[in-house]
Amino acid sequence: MPKIRFNFFCNQPIALYAKLCNQYINDNRYFFTTIHQLHREQQFDVLHQYCIEVEAEENQLTVIADEIAERFLYSIWLERAEVIRITERIGSQEQILHSKLNQYFCHACSKPIADHTIPADISFACQQCHGENNLKPYEIGYSHHDIAQLTTKLIKGDTVELTSDLKASSMDQANGIRLSLLPLAAQQLDKKAWRQQICPQILATNPERISRYFHIAPHQVHALSSLEKPSITLLANKQPSESESRLSETHYQVCFADSRLLLQLSTHLRLQGIDWLYIDKQQDDLALSWVNLAWVANKTNAAEVNIPAPMPRHDIQTYDQYEATYLKETITCKSTLLPSGITSSPHVKIPDTVTPIAKVFSGFEAASCALHAGILANSFSASQYKANRRHINKQTATSAACIYLSNQHPSCVITQDTSAKHDCFLMMPDIAKSGASILAELDKNKHQISDKFRQKCSQRCQVIKSVSFSSHNTSNSLERFIAVVALFVLSEADIRAITPCNLTTVAETQPLTCKHIAQLAAKFHQLAQSYNGNNAPRIDFPLCAYNGANTSESQKRSINWQQTLSSVMSFMLADANPAIVAFGFFDSLADYLSNWMDHLDQEMGLDAVVLAGSDFRYSVLADRLCLRLGKNYPIVVNRLLDLDGANLAVGGLFLAKRRRY
Repeated sequence: MPKIRFNFFCNQPIALYAKLCNQYINDNRYFFTTIHQLHREQQFDVLHQYCIEVEAEENQLTVIADEIAERFLYSIWLERAEVIRITERIGSQEQILHSKLNQYFCHACSKPIADHTIPADISFACQQCHGENNLKPYEIGYSHHDIAQLTTKLIKGDTVELTSDLKASSMDQANGIRLSLLPLAAQQLDKKAWRQQICPQILATNPERISRYFHIAPHQVHALSSLEKPSITLLANKQPSESESRLSETHYQVCFADSRLLLQLSTHLRLQGIDWLYIDKQQDDLALSWVNLAWVANKTNAAEVNIPAPMPRHDIQTYDQYEATYLKETITCKSTLLPSGITSSPHVKIPDTVTPIAKVFSGFEAASCALHAGILANSFSASQYKANRRHINKQTATSAACIYLSNQHPSCVITQDTSAKHDCFLMMPDIAKSGASILAELDKNKHQISDKFRQKCSQRCQVIKSVSFSSHNTSNSLERFIAVVALFVLSEADIRAITPCNLTTVAETQPLTCKHIAQLAAKFHQLAQSYNGNNAPRIDFPLCAYNGANTSESQKRSINWQQTLSSVMSFMLADANPAIVAFGFFDSLADYLSNWMDHLDQEMGLDAVVLAGSDFRYSVLADRLCLRLGKNYPIVVNRLLDLDGANLAVGGLFLAKRRRY
């Protein structure tokens, strides 16, 4: 009889896959063996491999294959799946350890819950995922009759609020949701929540008709349908015949039902011809970015991640909510905000005598941490990539560059040579902290363009003069740079809607908070996304001497931001389409970054380029940059951890810096 192995290669551990493997071990129909191990690709990417092995007749294998395909739900971390014929097994019947399974429904229980003829109560017991034990607090006690009544209220035009604490004074305290067919009024959001709600949230009740309302790519459809159920920002598809579509904004955060209650409610609404409705979820959803043709978390939500690693410089490092430790050739990174659980790798205990020390990184240090973590997670070297050798040359470090674009730390480009020495090639500019100072700097350098812009756009200049930037925002981050450019490009109506500026009267200087800056940058990026072409005007990003407070030799280059803004103003004076200018900003920056990588390659030879930082969530920049870099260099993205969180804690273990108590 033939032996078959089902392989699932994933960028991160997936608790559901581990649980399903364990269920097959206990299946007495056939002799199943399983294994979870790290798999190193020829491209030097480290993936988590889940295997199920079985021996049976061919007709029986067909039934098993169909069953596995149905039960193993698609995950955003799934790189690929395959079925191969084998001669020998590599697995065993040992249980795979994994973190707590927070699955709300699976293929087995979603069907009876969403059955419109005789729907099951959302407390329906499922033997596969046990989702009845993971009901959200506001779901407990609801029957399908209660949910049908909620549907009636929504169709009447009422707003439905579901909270876990009826005595809570706000939705944020209650940790619930609001639903309505009409736009929902903004709620007071905390620092973490507002970043997720820069645009209105939409619950798609009829996934099959989502392309009728939004521009959506295949990878976005797969993400929305995945078992993680993230929210994805989509461009509204406004059709002349859809006057009743109610989509007044350009972009929306779209999600599918991520709980049993919403799954059954979506079925009721879909049967009534309602394809979507507004939703307000006061919770921190998984934030994702599409970088180099795959998803990566902006901040990981895993309770624990284990990485085989050589001995670092430090045995413990903390950053933000993450704690990284080293013991027995393994680095363990935990989130201190999440409950601890059993991991998919052997559990590593940390000695009680070790006390974590919180770290605050400079931009150069943060980029160094990101570079260390990226290379560590992917574990490749120049000899592997270019000569396809099987072993790493441990005597020579990887010659690489790291493009670190973050809103948490100063954005920069750093390099690592074969001696493991880090140097800073470029720091993002330290732009003036008020609109009046920005205009004054422009007057000094490009007075002709500045004068013409003041004359033609006097009201806009008045707005720019009236703003200042919050000291809590990183002054030389890419997000800050984008927000400044947005003041020159966005329509006055958009600026008025986002900022506290009053365009009709001369008021005192209005400080722009972190929220305002993020919203300006997001709106500018949305404008760039609305452009359908590939050709755009060339925006200048010339190099200059670093103009920040730190003038050390390791930070000696920056971007002449005055020249960049002058280039933007010249196109606006020529009445260029703002969407083309916005796209041109990201496209030109990607082109300049790529050219600088070529320059570094000629100087020192680059074996890889590491991409990291939360500002890679701007997909236009990420797409254009990867399109150019991918032709010449292997691109390293730390998908095992994240873009700007746990990777800094892990990379900090290798940071060449004394620990300060």
